[in-house]
Amino acid sequence: MTALIYYYFNAQNKSMVYHYDGWYQHIKALTYYSQWLRDSIVSLLHGEGLKTWTFGIGYGADIITTLSYYCIGDPLTLLSVFFSRGNIIYLYHFLLLLRPYLGGLFFALYCYYKLSHDRYDQNTSMVRGGISLPVMIGAAIAYDFSEVTLYLGRWHPYFIIPLVIFPLILLGVEKIFCEKRPLLYIIAVFLGGVSNFYFFYMMMIFTALYIIVRGFKNWNISEYSRYTCIESEDDKHKSKDDKYKSEDNKHNSKDYESKGNKNLVVSGIKSYIFGILPFAPYTLLGIGLAAVMFLPIVISFVQNPRSGLDFAVYTLYEPRYYVRLLRNLITFVDHPMYDTQVGLSSPVIAAIILLFCVKGHKRLKVVTVLTAMGLILPVCGWGLNGFSYMINRWTFAVVMLGCYILVALFEEIMSLSAIRSLVFALLCFGYACLLKGLHLLNGEDINPRDNARVSIKILIIFALVVLVNSIVRSNSKKAYIKRKNVFRVIVGIVAMALTVTSVVYNIYYGYEGSKGNFSQDFMDKMNAQEYETQIMNNEVLAVEKAASLDSVSDSLYRYSGYDLVWNGGILDGVSSTDFYFSLANGNISNFLTLLGVKEQFTFGYQGLDERFILNTLANVRYYTISAYDEAQTQFVPFGFTQRYDVPEGEIPWSTVTNYKVFSNVMPLSIGMNYTGYINESDFMNASLAERQEMIAQGVVVSDEAADKLAAMGYDACEPEYTQIDIPYTISVSDGVTVTDSAFLSTVDGGTVTFNFQGMPNCETYLCIKDLVCKDDENARFLLTFEGFYDSDAQGEPYITKTLMYQTPLSQFYSNWHDFIINMGMRADASYSIRLTLPADATYSFDNISIVCQPMDMAAAKMMEHLSEPMTDLDLHLSQEAHATDTVTGNVSLSEDSLVLLSIPYTKGWTAYVDGVETDLVQADVMYMAVPVSAGDHTIELRYHTSGLLAGCIVSIVSLLVLIIFMVYVRNKGRKRISEDV
Repeated sequence: MTALIYYYFNAQNKSMVYHYDGWYQHIKALTYYSQWLRDSIVSLLHGEGLKTWTFGIGYGADIITTLSYYCIGDPLTLLSVFFSRGNIIYLYHFLLLLRPYLGGLFFALYCYYKLSHDRYDQNTSMVRGGISLPVMIGAAIAYDFSEVTLYLGRWHPYFIIPLVIFPLILLGVEKIFCEKRPLLYIIAVFLGGVSNFYFFYMMMIFTALYIIVRGFKNWNISEYSRYTCIESEDDKHKSKDDKYKSEDNKHNSKDYESKGNKNLVVSGIKSYIFGILPFAPYTLLGIGLAAVMFLPIVISFVQNPRSGLDFAVYTLYEPRYYVRLLRNLITFVDHPMYDTQVGLSSPVIAAIILLFCVKGHKRLKVVTVLTAMGLILPVCGWGLNGFSYMINRWTFAVVMLGCYILVALFEEIMSLSAIRSLVFALLCFGYACLLKGLHLLNGEDINPRDNARVSIKILIIFALVVLVNSIVRSNSKKAYIKRKNVFRVIVGIVAMALTVTSVVYNIYYGYEGSKGNFSQDFMDKMNAQEYETQIMNNEVLAVEKAASLDSVSDSLYRYSGYDLVWNGGILDGVSSTDFYFSLANGNISNFLTLLGVKEQFTFGYQGLDERFILNTLANVRYYTISAYDEAQTQFVPFGFTQRYDVPEGEIPWSTVTNYKVFSNVMPLSIGMNYTGYINESDFMNASLAERQEMIAQGVVVSDEAADKLAAMGYDACEPEYTQIDIPYTISVSDGVTVTDSAFLSTVDGGTVTFNFQGMPNCETYLCIKDLVCKDDENARFLLTFEGFYDSDAQGEPYITKTLMYQTPLSQFYSNWHDFIINMGMRADASYSIRLTLPADATYSFDNISIVCQPMDMAAAKMMEHLSEPMTDLDLHLSQEAHATDTVTGNVSLSEDSLVLLSIPYTKGWTAYVDGVETDLVQADVMYMAVPVSAGDHTIELRYHTSGLLAGCIVSIVSLLVLIIFMVYVRNKGRKRISEDV
């Protein structure tokens, strides 16, 4: 299977690195992790602390918590320490192929162990019916190469992690129930806790449900059966005289029977509770072992801006979801809705159908029905996704359940009656007809390249094999019994062959160039040198060259630009306004929201909309555009002049794209000094444009921090506003209606034009308060804004901006409704702005204004705070990963000041002034400030990942408890053996 997958990628000259998230997130994270591991080993060997902060991830971020979602914590990725930057491409592919094999191995071990104990006969000391090795191998292959692996696992490698860990956890559960041995379970919980917190949450929910259901098997049926006239296994071997010694012992007394039943029910409940109760401390012990990773991530997750958003939750999905679901259960479906990717092989689907054609298996039937309800009801995907947005990334559990059913029910196939096998065959045929009907009735929704027809044929063949086996068994019982093992092997091999064939066809129809051609979405094939060239082929090299020419390479500087490469600065530790990782700093997102910066989503942002004040505050020294697209010069912010134009071939590895670099003329510094503060409550009551001017004049702090600063002698700042509100008129195209609080569009592409008398040498803003775009279908709206020098949007626009508005229906919903659209600064005045509405929908708002911000006044205000910058900056960076845990610098202040540091605020930072710990104040929402008295001072910032030390302590204590517990269990076992002897 692996060779087949590799063949299709190789045949189209493709790697297995998905061109978007795989390239921008996963492989960059793994590459950086390898660098950080090596640096960390060196630091620890030299007695230094663990450096867990890097400025190369966006504005700066914690390494452990940011990258834990992608690689840090997964034991397999520790191998990256042995791989150079270029060779990481080989490790990436190796892990993509290794994880499914581990998953299949652990799945097979779980099935073998559970079914062996379920079918163990104490009287004969044998496993009743045995376990078909070919079927188990086939099921393991189906488990390995379901669409969770073939599709989602190729996009996001860590999606395969639960396929590996979950069967190991359930195997540990069985070990406890059957042998009272908890070590495997504790280790499996530990591995789940450190590997990926997101899927660990789902796995523990399913584990808890599994334990609750599985616990009923320990109910004392043997004793209870004596009072309910149901013979237990022991009763079957007793004579009537043994069972009923006298008439008085026939339980004719109703009182005795009632009392006996009551006592046994109580006994059963106690047995059940004490059977599942030990899992609580075992689980806590496993989580305790994982606390070194788990605790920092939990703390970071609570502060994540995606948490607590009011996403939309449907009662039911739209009809086309269910159409695709019925096909997706058995076929490869590209771009499934809500990530509901299952793609089980045809015999697995047949086994699920068979489950409801045989007697018994009540618990398995209930679990299967509940699982189906989970796929049907959106609320289940919402809850399993942490009560955020609707998505079904828990289908790894669906795949495991289906493949287990195939293994567990094989013995039922061998003993199935002809009548039941006929019913089973008819149900399979009905499902096949249903899929065929979907092709006819919903042809526009069916990918003509899918493999539904082949999957249907395999399903029918499997059903016919079962039917033929039952007919032969019914018509020739004696001959069949004599050759039962032969038939068993033949049917098992056929089942395995059909399962493997179904998987092969899923791979073929998904990856073949003339069919699904899934590989077209992946990066081109590359060797180590080509990977190193490609991964560094972005604007960072151009920025580093400019920084070298400006002699600021060892300082902290940032870059921004038009259409930046996601996470471009991570490998070289170059800070930027660009960030794209799932766990983000909520303070940065809040800053973007409160300042009305038009960005994509809370965990993915690229810049500050070219706004001068925000760029200066963020210490953005460089702005980049493509050297090949002159039109991009329209986006260069005020205050930036061209500094460096990168000729092709001058910078090593730069072989594809060139960049122009523009330098900020302001004398930037990581530390800016302010003499006054602004209460957060006043800041929140101001308009979007006023807030921007506020942070240019004073440091915005919480009301509590303001009281402390006032007690220290600092004055409140009274902002002076220089912005000018511009009156305007509105004209609309056909199909668009304007009300006092909404644009109502009945067409796609309707326009609204704002006409006004602008001002030269000003940044011109279109300010929208409480924007809500809404219709019944669209999850996002791409609004376009064009600026014109002429009224009524005549002529060619001098600038074009876009805004991607995310609704609660989108998984990228950010609850952002307030925006400032910066139409740029020009020497000539603007006269009109045209807004294009993308869809037939309602676009409501609370207020729309046009504001001009004079740049000369803004520049003068910012210069006041750069007159006494921080000097002698030392970032204390590690050699390869550019990680740090300490930042130092000197200031020389003429008066008591608040030194505003352009470093994202997080609780892991501690400030020291001249060696004395000092209050560190959250400032301007996303930054931090240090109160410093007049004179010469040294400021030192130290960083420790929040929860890391506490997590280490908990993990060490948990390890000691585990060792003591295992020693106790071993000694107790030896003592029992000695007593028996």
